[in-house]
Amino acid sequence: MYAKKILIFNNVDNRYAVKGRQLCGMVKLEGIGNNNLDGKIFVTNVKESQGDWRCLVRINRNIYSRQCEDLNNFAFTLPCNAAEDIACVLVNVNGENFAIVGWAYLGNKGNLDYLLAHAGSVIKSGGEQWTEYEKFVAATADFYGETKAVDVDSLIKNANSKYKSVEEYSTAFDKYYAGGRQDNYYQSVKKEITNLFLQFPPYYPLIRQFPDCFFIRVDFPAGDKFFVMGLLQKDNNVRYICYGLPGTKDGFEDKDFSYLPCGDGGFWMLYQDADTGQITSYTE
Repeated sequence: MYAKKILIFNNVDNRYAVKGRQLCGMVKLEGIGNNNLDGKIFVTNVKESQGDWRCLVRINRNIYSRQCEDLNNFAFTLPCNAAEDIACVLVNVNGENFAIVGWAYLGNKGNLDYLLAHAGSVIKSGGEQWTEYEKFVAATADFYGETKAVDVDSLIKNANSKYKSVEEYSTAFDKYYAGGRQDNYYQSVKKEITNLFLQFPPYYPLIRQFPDCFFIRVDFPAGDKFFVMGLLQKDNNVRYICYGLPGTKDGFEDKDFSYLPCGDGGFWMLYQDADTGQITSYTE
């Protein structure tokens, strides 16, 4: 069975970013159920630094460490199948010292907690050579919940609330149009979109439906309503920014929206040209 997982890094240590910018990055894992996952890591705005880069991954209670020759679509393979619970940690290693630069996870946060608490051991062991004690710890799902060795909350307390990122994107959206739409739309709002993708969970039904994309689900603060937002790529560039409202095909009609069946339901989708910001039609 084909599986694709995309994890967007949450920036932790901006000392490794180009001055005046913020680190942004992602890890993509793809597999077809043959006990192998093909991975790619891509990180932007990284300044030249000493030391090596490592990507630590915990999946299916197995832990892997991959040294990244570069951070521009560096490819690697993991000897496992995809799962709903995955964590990745981006680490800069300089001699005996290391710094956790970014992290991401899907599903159970315990995988991330474990990597953050034991990054040093993972790096030292290479990620796939464990003592019997470490194997026991890795197999204990609630181990980290019983220890206070690392205050994980201190790593993320500087994150803004979810819904503030929605307001910031709305402000950037209005500012672009008020300014006469002179610049490339996506580049002008890229920071705000990145923050949105950090704050809200991936929406896999739509991620599986397009070849090169990433979607999030944004739930309203009250009630059970939500909308989706995504980026569609073409020739390795963002081509569309899209927004979707769940609904049935009947009972709604608008010249700017098109209906997209998805699973047991569907979405009324609005496609925005990433270059011009204008509403447009989706073409493959």
